[in-house]
Amino acid sequence: MNWYKIAQQMQFDFWNEENRDQYLDKRPESMLPTPELGDMSIEETVEDARNLQELMNILNQMFDNYDKMTFPNGENIIIANSNGELYIIEIDDNYYELKNPEEWLNDKIFAGVVYQYIDEKDFSKEFWDDVSEGYSLYHGTYEDRIDDIQREGIGARDETRGMSNKSTGSAVFTSSSPETAYYSYERVFKIDVGAMKRDGYMPGVAMEEDVGEAQQAEALANKIGLEDYSYEIEQGMDPETVIFHGSIPTKYLELLE
Repeated sequence: MNWYKIAQQMQFDFWNEENRDQYLDKRPESMLPTPELGDMSIEETVEDARNLQELMNILNQMFDNYDKMTFPNGENIIIANSNGELYIIEIDDNYYELKNPEEWLNDKIFAGVVYQYIDEKDFSKEFWDDVSEGYSLYHGTYEDRIDDIQREGIGARDETRGMSNKSTGSAVFTSSSPETAYYSYERVFKIDVGAMKRDGYMPGVAMEEDVGEAQQAEALANKIGLEDYSYEIEQGMDPETVIFHGSIPTKYLELLE
């Protein structure tokens, strides 16, 4: 069994200061089997390591500090710092790859797997937990829909809102202010969200897909030490948009004049 699987079974105890010594070679440092550094780059040196022992020796010699991070999906990486530069070392059995943190993050974004690396949050539950009496949102529409809405409420519609929301499905899009709703529409309805909660009518809600992806990416960036990272969302996206996956009955609506 290779060292990585052994380490997994030991739950990475070697990262614990109290247990690390038992996994390390007791020979003098000058006799440890570390790859020759020579003119090799830091990337080549890390990737030349053949096992955990050699990797640990390299980390101790070439980096100011380092630590292991375990993600919710079970994947482990090493975050290391050398002369103020941050690095990520990916571990795959006896193969190690050193990456720029932003490069590593972009790989996860491109693969669409960022959510696997952060603690899962229930946006809908958090939204309704925070709703208080008197809280309102706003829905913009066109003049020719007013009569239908006043009679039947705002129905969840499966309409495209651009490529970023192509998989949203049937929903009602709302804004945090009437000004935002008026920006694209002729008329605006005020939605008494506080009353909806009071009545126990709390359909699932979400944020716009691109905004949600941005928040996930920025959360992961912060987790690996990229504190100034900013994910660019599609132009026109409003971080304050709330999407209801359910209709809004007329009793909660007020047409603004």
